[in-house]
Amino acid sequence: MPVYLYALLLSLAYPLAQSFEWRLKYATKWKALFPGMLITAAFFLVWDEIFTRRGVWGFNPDYLVGWYLGHMPIEEWLFFIVIPFASVFIYECVLFFFKRGLLGNSPKYISAVLAISLFALSPFVYGKDYTFWTCVFTGTALALHAYWDKPYMGDFYISYLIHLLPFFIVNGVLTGSWLEAPIVWYDNAENLGIRLFTIPIEDSIYGMLLLLMNVSFYECLKIKLAVKHN
Repeated sequence: MPVYLYALLLSLAYPLAQSFEWRLKYATKWKALFPGMLITAAFFLVWDEIFTRRGVWGFNPDYLVGWYLGHMPIEEWLFFIVIPFASVFIYECVLFFFKRGLLGNSPKYISAVLAISLFALSPFVYGKDYTFWTCVFTGTALALHAYWDKPYMGDFYISYLIHLLPFFIVNGVLTGSWLEAPIVWYDNAENLGIRLFTIPIEDSIYGMLLLLMNVSFYECLKIKLAVKHN
């Protein structure tokens, strides 16, 4: 049974249906969303392909359609379109329902503290590829945002916290919650071996980077398109 595909379709269903809702008008912002989404997907797909080849993680064929591009199933390719689409929809909801700047000046300090923490951890996890590279890549992105002090970072952090609820559901399914075996398995020699239920703790940082890159490109392209339109 292609459970991975079903999980993606369920993740897509609500944000796609609400994209045409008159208040959010998410569909009107797709021109800013999709280019950045594809750039981010390219980065993660290269990372994913390398780690799949090296056995850092892999996929259970019992829960897949059976179509592969490279060493990865088609579902994994779709993951980097569907999940960012749904996650940025959450971000758009935050922009609509919350006042911008709600966290004041704290986002740049949050980013700095998180970046320093991840950089400090990285030498101790060298050799555990998933943990190490997740720390390096996410730490770098957060350090840049601490320096840039972008106004959207408060909204990003609120969105990230809200997105953790669907994250635990979808990633829980992918990592074996409620199933006889995981859809995505991990070599625990390449991570800390700490699980949030069935989810490697690194996934929460990986997910932060995925959302942050998509939001960053999205905000940048929204500004460029607005200037071009004017």
